[in-house]
Amino acid sequence: MLYSPSFITMAFVGSIILGYIGEWAGFPTLFFTAGLTLLTELGVYRFLLMNNK
Repeated sequence: MLYSPSFITMAFVGSIILGYIGEWAGFPTLFFTAGLTLLTELGVYRFLLMNNK
């Protein structure tokens, strides 16, 4: 399955790190993209949890 918990965790951590790098380097677009990705991942994860019950 593509959306295993470890895959989602790695994408979650990667998005947070990407956001910090974007904020540190002064790239607001990178920070926005990381935040948008993070919210999308959380939505997918919540959808998968609701369908597995």
